[in-house]
Amino acid sequence: MFYAYYPDLCRFASSYVRSESVAQGVVQDVFIDIWERRFRWVIHGSLKAYLYKAVRNKSLNHLRSEEASKRAMETILGRKENHTGRTAEDVYKHSELKAAIQNAIDEMPSRRRRVFILHRAHGLTYKEIAKIMDIKPKTVENHIGRCLRYLRKEIIGRYV
Repeated sequence: MFYAYYPDLCRFASSYVRSESVAQGVVQDVFIDIWERRFRWVIHGSLKAYLYKAVRNKSLNHLRSEEASKRAMETILGRKENHTGRTAEDVYKHSELKAAIQNAIDEMPSRRRRVFILHRAHGLTYKEIAKIMDIKPKTVENHIGRCLRYLRKEIIGRYV
């Protein structure tokens, strides 16, 4: 379970605590809590949704205890790209477009941005996101629709 979910949970926690090392600590604390309660630990529903919700709650508790005022996210488009066979101009345009998309995502309201990240970067279903964020699946669907419309408007208006 640890090996399967740790990297994604760390990225998710980073979107709250804004520090890779703090995020790792938050995720480790969640797994320690699970280990300590392993004999009486019962999950109802999806393990993935449970873990994301536990990390979310632990991250928010950390922010409260540290009185942090800002929450941010890691770049969801930060995966390494294969530039083989591309011209320098193509690579530049691609990196410029990637930066524009990331800027547009950063400008979204925090709740909408989190819904988008959970769905697109972490592959969670609307139902899982709804459970993690304590909102209705229809609200998740509305957030995703608004995100996509906003991104289309921002990117097409500037770069296409």
